[in-house]
Formats: sequence, C-alpha cells, structure tokens
Amino acid sequence: MIREIKTPQPYVGPRPFEPEHRDLFFGRDREIADILSLATAHRVLLVYAQSGAGKTSLINAGLIPAMQETGFEVLPVARVRGPQDTEVASIPNVYVFHTLTSWAGVESDQSSLADFLVLRPHPTGAEGLPSPRVAIFDQFEELFTSYPEHWPKREGFFEEIRDLLDADDLTRVVLVMREDHIAQLDPYTSILPDKVRARFRLELLRTEPALSAVTGPLADTTRKFQPGVAEELVDELMKVRTVTSSGETVQVPGEFVEPVQLQLVCETLWRDLPPDVTEISKDNLRSFGDVDQALSTFYERCIHKAARASRATQKQLRSWFETDLITPAGTRGIVFRDKTKTAGIPNASVDALESEHLIRAEWRSGARWYELTHDRLVEPIKQSNATWNDKSDTGWDRILNVIRALWVVGFPLFIAVALLWPDLFTDLFGGAADEPVFEVVGSGTLERAIDSVIVVTLSGGSQCSAPLAHLNRGGETDESVIVVRSEEDGDSCVISTLKPLEFDHEAGEAVELLRVAE
Repeated sequence: MIREIKTPQPYVGPRPFEPEHRDLFFGRDREIADILSLATAHRVLLVYAQSGAGKTSLINAGLIPAMQETGFEVLPVARVRGPQDTEVASIPNVYVFHTLTSWAGVESDQSSLADFLVLRPHPTGAEGLPSPRVAIFDQFEELFTSYPEHWPKREGFFEEIRDLLDADDLTRVVLVMREDHIAQLDPYTSILPDKVRARFRLELLRTEPALSAVTGPLADTTRKFQPGVAEELVDELMKVRTVTSSGETVQVPGEFVEPVQLQLVCETLWRDLPPDVTEISKDNLRSFGDVDQALSTFYERCIHKAARASRATQKQLRSWFETDLITPAGTRGIVFRDKTKTAGIPNASVDALESEHLIRAEWRSGARWYELTHDRLVEPIKQSNATWNDKSDTGWDRILNVIRALWVVGFPLFIAVALLWPDLFTDLFGGAADEPVFEVVGSGTLERAIDSVIVVTLSGGSQCSAPLAHLNRGGETDESVIVVRSEEDGDSCVISTLKPLEFDHEAGEAVELLRVAE
C-alpha cells in the first residue's frame, strides 16, 4: 500500500525536542516563565525532575529560546560526561574537561572554566551594554554516575563554577538533573553562591498542559481534533492501575501524563491516519490512535533494541517484564541492579531500555532499582507478550501438544492413526516449499519494522506500509523470508532473508524492495 504524506509530522515521538522544534513545543509556558525568572534573579539555579518529565526538551525548545529573547547569551548546553572511548586517566579534572569541550565544540586548551570565558567577551545588547550570559548543564547527575574513580575531582569542579561566577557578575548557571540524585549534590552546595537555594521542580504534565501538547502542534497543519476527542486521548493517557481492598486490579484516573508516552501515541496516530482525514474523530482515535496498540508497538521496538544491546533473547526480555517488572496483581514491580545483571538481564540491555524511557531507575538505600515508567504500560506489555508467545510456538511445540492430546485418548489410537496416515506429520506441519525467485522493484529507507508491520520511505519520498508475513523457504535451514504483502496489486515486496520472527534492521537503514518473480 503506497500513500503520500502531505503534511510534515507535528509530533517528535519518544525523543527529546530540539531547538528547531520550538514551534511544536506546548504545555510548558508556566514552567518556562518561572525558570526564566529564577535564573535571572539568582546566580545558580537547580532544576530537577523525575526521569521522563522532559527536562532536556524543556531546555532545548523552551528555556533556551526564551532566554535568548530576553537578551541572554546562552552557551552551548554542557555535559560533564563525554564519549565512552575518551581517555580520561591523564586529564586533571575530567568534569571540567568535558564542560570546556561542550562549550568550545572541540577539546579546549584552557585549564579552567573562568579562563575560558574571560577570553569570550559578552555580546552587547541594543543599548550597547554587555548582555548577561547563562551556562546550562544538562543531565548534571552524570557528575555522580560517571567516572566514579574521579570522585575527588568533584569538589574541584564546584570550585571552578564558584570562581567563574566570582569573576563575572553577568553569568548565571542552571543545573538540570534527576531528582533522585539531589542528596548527592547537597554536600557541595556550600561551595556555590547562596548554597543553591533557588530550586525548581519540573512535574509531569497535568490535564490542561497535556491537552495543549496534544492540540497545539496541529495549529499549522490541515488537521484538527473534533470536540472531545483530544480530551478522550488525554484521559486514556492519565489512567493508572491500582489494587482495591478486595484484591481487584482496576484502572483509575491518574494525576499526570508522561510526556514521552503522549508524544509516542500522537506520533503513531498522525502517521497511521488516512491522508484524506482533516478532522480527527473518536472513530479515528480508536482505529489509529489506540493507546494500547501504540504502547505495545513502542514496547516491541524497545525489546528489539535491548536484544541487540546484549546476548539477551526476546523470550528472556519479555519474560523479565512479565514476571519481574509486573506483579501478579497487574501493577508495577521493582528490580535491583547488580554489578553485571538486573534480575538476570544483562545491564547493557537494561541501559538500552532506560534510554528509551520504557523503564526508569531510582536510587534507594544506596542501590539502583528499576520499574516501568508508567502503570499505563502494564496491559499493552501483557497483550504484546501474549501475541508474541502465540506466534513463537514452534513446530515441535505443536507436535508435543498433539502427542499430549493423543496420549489422553490412548497411545494405541495414536499408533493406529500413524499407520493409517503415514503423511500425518507432513500434512500437519508443512513440507519444504520451492525456493522463490525475486526481482528488485525499488529501494528506500526503513522507518520501522516491529513484528507485524513495516514502513519504508521510498526513494521518491512516498511511504510503503504493509503487514509482515513469513514465507518458509524450505530446504535444510530454518530461515524464512520476511514478506510485505502489497494491498494494491497482490505482489510481495520482500525486505530481507532472516530467521523466523526476527527483524534486526534498524530505522534509517537502506533496504531493497523485492518482488516474487512470476
């Protein structure tokens, strides 16, 4: 099925907003104004929130543009952690080094933060006076989670910030970090001006801001929501699961919406709507914006990424979610992170899942624990696992089921049937198929491929979207061909030859479209 996408995607999906997305960033006007006011009035400001609240998006698409409009010079957003392969053993202060690298764009020769900015004069404003300057540190918790062997350098880093502020009255510092690391910051606050008393906690989205984040991005498009439809979507996203006094698990209205999930569901809805839809109705919402289906698709994509990050299999990962992260009552569980594994799953896979905001980490009693980011994920995960388990039954599983059923009736009856029907196993489980022949019919870029659907952007800009099927190639191997059935002409567009139920291509890869030759 080929269709043209007439309007650019107005939702960013499960990734942070960038500065160029400013016109698509809604629901945070109050927070932006409050942070701007605090940053103007105080030398050092701490902005903190739980994982998944949208701190980086707020900085990129909200705070930076607002501060620039107010007249601030905004330095490039700094990180105190660099690439994994950076050799840091000989660096005097690794945190200072990576901050300077963030500001300069390359490795800097300067030895201190103050020295670097002394050589960078303030730009002048409309009245010819020097403009104020702000240094923003994103993911500042990395000061405590990265380079633990360099912990003695942390105090020196805070002294560098203090010296920078002492040397320049027009400079402000904004520290942005996860709230579960604030206790680790407290021992150093006495080094900084006013002991970092100016603080702002960023919440998840409440009802009205969430509604604005859903409807606002459509202002410059040809589509809009019919009355009550966006509200229904937000209500669905706010639902949480709880256990009643009788032990029953029920869904109830919650207090917040996770920004990542909101963007994910809206992106899915927009992508799958028929191109002729201009008013999004409740029927459209149920057909193309089903929250459970969007979250299931998101979960499946995360599972594929986590499986590629380590030797963990899909079966192990899915079982981990169902038995460790979801309780028998259907609520969120919590698992402990050990040195190399978390409840039996390699930490490389766990880190991949955390980076996608499917799970979040919390520090409790000096240890790191994980849980699902939201109760709303529980049912979609269980449904996805059930569907996957049904598809993953092998031929041997079916053989054993048949044997067990016949054994109940009686082994002699099974032998008799086998003697009278010698081709039983071939008829039940299929024989070898002829090797298909394919011809190249096009090429494009893979957008997504998750178990049951694949989307490819063709070279001309249009998109091919169709369900996946598995065509057994026969022979002595267990390989299958992943087939996309075209709904227009009945042809089969084949993307790759892989083992059954696996599709390890990543979004952005170039793929060839093949067709079964006559």
